[in-house]
Amino acid sequence: MAPLVEETHADLLSAMMRLSRAPSYQLSSIERDISYLPPTGFPYKIVLRNSNRSDLVTYQPQVGDLAALTDVRPTRISDLNRPTMPFLLAYVQSVDGDKISLWLKKPFVIEEKRHSHKHDGLFFVFLTNVTTSVRIWKALNPDPPGRNLQMIDKVIRMNADVSNCTVSSRIYAYKSFHLANLAYIYVSLQDEEDCAACLFENNSVTVPSFEFHGLNDSQEAAIASCIKTWRCRHQNSVKLIWGPPGTGKTKTIGLLLLALLGMKCQTITCAPTLTAVTELASRLVRLVAGAFEYKTYGLGDIVLFGSSERMRMDDHTNLLHVFLDYRVDMLNKCFSPSSGWNTSLLSMINLLEDPQQQHSRYIVYRKLGINIDDDHEMEDEISSRDNETCKGDALTLQVFVRKRFSIYKERLKFCVVNFYTHLPTHHVSLEVVKNMMDALDLLGSIETLLNSYDYGDEGLRETLYTEKEREFVGRFAELKAAIKSCIPVLKSLGHSFQIPEFTQRFMIKKMCLENACILLCTVSGSYRLNTERTRPFDLLVIDEAAQLKECESTIPFQLTGLHNAVLVGDERQLPAMIRSKVLYSISLSLLLSLPFKSQFVA
Repeated sequence: MAPLVEETHADLLSAMMRLSRAPSYQLSSIERDISYLPPTGFPYKIVLRNSNRSDLVTYQPQVGDLAALTDVRPTRISDLNRPTMPFLLAYVQSVDGDKISLWLKKPFVIEEKRHSHKHDGLFFVFLTNVTTSVRIWKALNPDPPGRNLQMIDKVIRMNADVSNCTVSSRIYAYKSFHLANLAYIYVSLQDEEDCAACLFENNSVTVPSFEFHGLNDSQEAAIASCIKTWRCRHQNSVKLIWGPPGTGKTKTIGLLLLALLGMKCQTITCAPTLTAVTELASRLVRLVAGAFEYKTYGLGDIVLFGSSERMRMDDHTNLLHVFLDYRVDMLNKCFSPSSGWNTSLLSMINLLEDPQQQHSRYIVYRKLGINIDDDHEMEDEISSRDNETCKGDALTLQVFVRKRFSIYKERLKFCVVNFYTHLPTHHVSLEVVKNMMDALDLLGSIETLLNSYDYGDEGLRETLYTEKEREFVGRFAELKAAIKSCIPVLKSLGHSFQIPEFTQRFMIKKMCLENACILLCTVSGSYRLNTERTRPFDLLVIDEAAQLKECESTIPFQLTGLHNAVLVGDERQLPAMIRSKVLYSISLSLLLSLPFKSQFVA
């Protein structure tokens, strides 16, 4: 723990040296939060005043921020220790717009004495964010429930009896190693010989062909070796992929993830930085897109998660199809009980089967001045489209059918596209997607026939509503035949495809995380999966591993069910960022520089 605390202190000192350029907000109010009583410290709620300062354009308070509360906007460190009011160090616990919940180690003396909530002369000064340090601290904390120590034990391999040690002693052994001796921790990471049990079971591995991707022999061998590592369930192992810059490591790991995705391997893919994560996600999305007839089908098995602000998702619109928050937004609309898939499908079937009844119902409710939810929402859509100025005129049957049909069709199209893009493939098969697209094609034909000819109310009523067997000619016959073909297809979709009955966003989010095959996030961000996903992982892949701090690697190594890992990097590239001059830190670059029997990408 001591090196972690020292490095956190160094981060804070570095922030203090940049104090004159630190973003700061003026407080509008501050008060004690009596609804939350932590074991130690003092909770407060503050409200920030809006500011037009340019330095606040790029900074918004986030959970995990450390800030100084002071009565002056500081320009140097000495400004924080004014005799009238020494600064207080605050930890941001939650953010809701301009309202922030803080944790202070000491009570806010001025607030206590004045008993006033208004403070025009107080400032919130951002120093640094300690989210990663907090997550590392929790990962190193002894004996948390459900801790997976198999990979930690593999890394340490202190002695042959490590498996008999208690959880506390094993974690203590991991964190008590002096950083200068970490080379000995990773000696046990050399590739194992072929697993005897796998050879006995004849557990052969079929590697997908990548002949159209231009891989060389060493790149193909690296992918095959990693897949073999994943398939082995008899031992824990860590595979190393090393190669100098320009040798195709990123290309190799992208194709490895594509192969693992096809094999439904539950893979957590991490990198030390958001830049590396988004680059890897972009490459994987490009590889998956176009693999099927419907370009975005299959992306539902991939999840990229993290802070949209930190990832700057506005600059990565190509990743929205795999970004968790955006996916939840889209599926939430599709699952909506008022305008989602189920309601729109049933409404379309009813409209095609009995348009006269739908129109009569519309007329009756309109005369009574009654708006049920669906009709009210529908009227808003109709009005916004056609800019009707005379709302008192009821729609004729023909206009009513055209407008309702168009709205229902667009809703169904929206749902279909988002279903095959965002739902996991085991929730929506390729066959179901094909049936959905066939239904949309039929609906498109009906819409064309409806809008291309003036049937009149009576003609449309006869064509759409009559149950008598009679001969229709021309466009009337085409419309009747198209509707007759479409209705059974729509009804079959209602039986063959059942959407999850989720009413809240967190339920959709959990479904996406539980069912994803490939999850991408930062190494620190993988900490969230301890509480947000229960399904175990098969494989951990860490890109740019040479930039990773040793203690940070404990976060993903302890994920539930993890048996094997693949580390990718080059020790000659940028090492881990260590601010402390006291620590003699050896990053995972040391691991990659040791003469292991690792996979070489050339």
